[in-house]
Amino acid sequence: MGVVTSPGISKLSQLQIDTDKDWLTDFEEVKTFFSTPTDWRDDIDNDYFYDYEEILFYWQRGIDNQTVRQLIQNSDVDGDGIKDGMDIDPLRDIKIKVRIKG
Repeated sequence: MGVVTSPGISKLSQLQIDTDKDWLTDFEEVKTFFSTPTDWRDDIDNDYFYDYEEILFYWQRGIDNQTVRQLIQNSDVDGDGIKDGMDIDPLRDIKIKVRIKG
């Protein structure tokens, strides 16, 4: 799989192409995150968190690209047994104790 290119388009323009319209360029998806640039629903680790959503989530928290690349390949980043796409906070294992007094 490679970056989608078109004849007659400058290299700079090719770096800005976003085939699947997910706000990540094809170049970023292929070269930086090893994701699929033609389907915005790509989910490398099958955690119900589309790669583009997961990447944006980590970017918003100031996480660098190298770390993001590792995180999007792990379906349960915080190791709490809940896949990241279903987890209220995939970076932290949040446990809540509930006591019912009768």
